[in-house]
Amino acid sequence: MDDRHLISIVFAIIAIIVLMALCVTPGLVGDTINTQQEATTFETKDSQTEKETTEGVSEKDTQNESETQKETTSPTIDQRTFETIDLSKMNIAIDGGLSKLEAKAGQEVNVSIKIINNVKVNSIKITISLGKRLQASTDASGDPKVYFEFPAGPNNTGITSAVCNTNKNRILVNWVSFLDPIEEKDFTFVTFKVKVPDDAKNGEFLPITASITSDDIFDDDYNNIEYKLINGGIDVIG
Repeated sequence: MDDRHLISIVFAIIAIIVLMALCVTPGLVGDTINTQQEATTFETKDSQTEKETTEGVSEKDTQNESETQKETTSPTIDQRTFETIDLSKMNIAIDGGLSKLEAKAGQEVNVSIKIINNVKVNSIKITISLGKRLQASTDASGDPKVYFEFPAGPNNTGITSAVCNTNKNRILVNWVSFLDPIEEKDFTFVTFKVKVPDDAKNGEFLPITASITSDDIFDDDYNNIEYKLINGGIDVIG
């Protein structure tokens, strides 16, 4: 065998090896790429699943916390807070503001306004609001059933008046002394009657509020009195 034949055989062997390499390598490269893509896909899916799971759990936890908080903070009669007396001022308190005033549906109720820590009051004008549910009880002439109960004195009876609006959900009471102020520290100023609606539900709270302007309350020297107004209301039972 001469050198030319030997060289031809060597080139042929090299060519075969190259062809085999070209046939095998794409598959290997493809398999590697596919494996990497699959791994990436799973990682992405796992991340999405983890994210969805985390978000789902987080949303559920937030929802549960919100519902728990809602249940905890839902107002009930027992949780309703009451006002306290301010001894630095004269206090004007409607029943139900310092402690419970309870009544049943359809019942007529006496509600009082009390003066606590009086500073020789000589005149008061108060507007009482009964909200949308309560109504003032009235007599045959349409006047509200209002009774002034302040302590009797030689000249402190003065002038009294009480009127209500046509809807019977607002009462204006007014008292002006002729001469003498009221000396007693604590007393009931006025009592009025209201009607609890027939459809009132157990646990319902029916607010009664009041308003006073600064010029509508003064002492025996005609000075405006500093006061604390304590609103009240009725807790429906039964």
